Amino acid sequence: YQRRVRGPRARGLISGKSVEDNLEENTEQQPSQPHTPVRRKSSMDRRAQMMVKKRTEPEIQIVFKNQRLNVINEIVETEKLFLEDVVIILAKYLFPLKQKKIITDKELEILFCNIEEIRDVSKSLLYALKDAIHKADNNPVRAVMGNAFMSQVEKLSVAYSSYSSGHSESVALYD
Repeated sequence: YQRRVRGPRARGLISGKSVEDNLEENTEQQPSQPHTPVRRKSSMDRRAQMMVKKRTEPEIQIVFKNQRLNVINEIVETEKLFLEDVVIILAKYLFPLKQKKIITDKELEILFCNIEEIRDVSKSLLYALKDAIHKADNNPVRAVMGNAFMSQVEKLSVAYSSYSSGHSESVALYD
């Protein structure tokens, strides 16, 4: 079934003028502008569009699961690396400075503030994140990571509030 179009549009006329007349009027009214080349879509752009258009619902869910898995793994790995860095700071700087009494206890407290508390909070958060993955049958995609953060929010808040409030004094002592 094809719909038949009647009237001036079907005959190529718009308001009683031919299509060519309308085109000439439109080009005469526009100021001349320098020709700017139009970027053609590369075959890679077209392939990417085709891939996006052809994805089915299960494929989209797989993509989201993979993205979630990458984010969760990155969060856990970042927290693990942060904890390792804090442990290195304690082992290489704080404990030797305390032991050798190179600087006063007051200066140590100002410089390192509550870094041992931050280590403990970081360790606790890392365990909570790993526990959330473990409770999801070691499937990070099914893990409820928000609960792990919420269980640690009070500890994180106290530790980092104390740390950030002493930061300017620590920087002033260092300079």
